[in-house]
Amino acid sequence: MIPFELYSITPDVDDYGHIFRIPNYYTPSELDFLQSRIPTIPISPEVYPSCRVNLPRPNHTPSKFIGEKTQWFLDNWDEVCELTHIEGVDKRFYHDNPPTYTDESLRGSPPNSKLYPMHTDKGSKKLLTILVPMSDMGNPTMFHGASRSRVWCHEWAVNDAYMFRPSDRSVHSYQNNMDVNRWIMNVNVCGTVGWMEKSN
Repeated sequence: MIPFELYSITPDVDDYGHIFRIPNYYTPSELDFLQSRIPTIPISPEVYPSCRVNLPRPNHTPSKFIGEKTQWFLDNWDEVCELTHIEGVDKRFYHDNPPTYTDESLRGSPPNSKLYPMHTDKGSKKLLTILVPMSDMGNPTMFHGASRSRVWCHEWAVNDAYMFRPSDRSVHSYQNNMDVNRWIMNVNVCGTVGWMEKSN
């Protein structure tokens, strides 16, 4: 049983795969810590696709930051697999190796940035992707589906996460069309996948 709120929001599993919403992804103390690490200066327009802010644990402990929910996904991978299962798909639809670590970082895109093109996250070590808006305003990630013929977005709201497992259906892109920095937490549960392609 998943011990926090999680909702299916995919418009069409056959095209987009599973997409889930997780409200209040970070606890209040985690959110305070993360937002305190967001730089206040404008991001240079030369930065592409985004700048990365690596995060230590709060209180200056030596290990890297891992959110409570991220740790739960890492520790309960069988439940993640059950949640994201799709009947009738090929065994290579998802990477099936168990996760071994997480990668959780702040990512900032400069105002009026170039489009980061469609990609799936599947050709890397990413087994689960979670995107968590951190700034008050921002353009949401655009999901295109396997058909790549339409665009669907989950409304932008701070700490209102959306999650998917990389597959041939998790085609997405993003662009910051606003006059302010766009900040998200980019969360990945990762492992050494059974077959490797160039990261996409």
